[in-house]
Amino acid sequence: MTTANPSTSFGESFTGTEATPTTTGTDPETTTTGEATTADTTDAETSATESTTGGPEVSEDEALLRKAIAGEVDAEEAMRTIADRGGFPVEAASGGYLFACLCGQGAWTLAGDHNEWAPAPMSQAGSLWWIEEEIAAPDGSLYKFHEPDSMQWIADPYGRRHGYDDFGVYSLVRASAAHLERWYAIEDAGLGLAPRDLEVLVPQGEEFTHALYVHDGQNLFDPGAFSAAGS
Repeated sequence: MTTANPSTSFGESFTGTEATPTTTGTDPETTTTGEATTADTTDAETSATESTTGGPEVSEDEALLRKAIAGEVDAEEAMRTIADRGGFPVEAASGGYLFACLCGQGAWTLAGDHNEWAPAPMSQAGSLWWIEEEIAAPDGSLYKFHEPDSMQWIADPYGRRHGYDDFGVYSLVRASAAHLERWYAIEDAGLGLAPRDLEVLVPQGEEFTHALYVHDGQNLFDPGAFSAAGS
């Protein structure tokens, strides 16, 4: 069953499908921090190089995302910046991974290979849903966001690494095997190129030897899309 996508203004979100794992149906508790202010990436990047605890250095992406969670910067701007830079999920200095989504209304959870597809409740900070999880084996680990009341299962709308299976598109925590990567809102005003999302087939170990550029190829990889390769 195809489900609705979360509402975002940054590129296209993936089409979700109802997945096979059994869900708990338990609504997560949420906390709200109020409205965020305009993003200030300079402050976030400065704090990324500082360590007040003497622990591992916090990356720029983690610092910016934590500012968005705290309501100190605009969540959507922060998500765009991170998606353009290191991508989601964000590896945290603690060794875990930070997942985030502008998923809209509901009670969103995270499910994947790492927790045997048992949805873990996410916290809410304004419009941002987030969770920090330990991922023992991130390479090749699949995940999706799940809203139990509406039974939505969606791939990460801001996730970079992804692929397709019998249930539609899924997201990957990390990937060394051949996989797809999505780059959002690529544009060039000088060439008259309007913003568009690009999908790139990344080979095993990211060892590029040849490149093929396909125009109007938005249906190239999705096996369920019209005129998809192999259909």
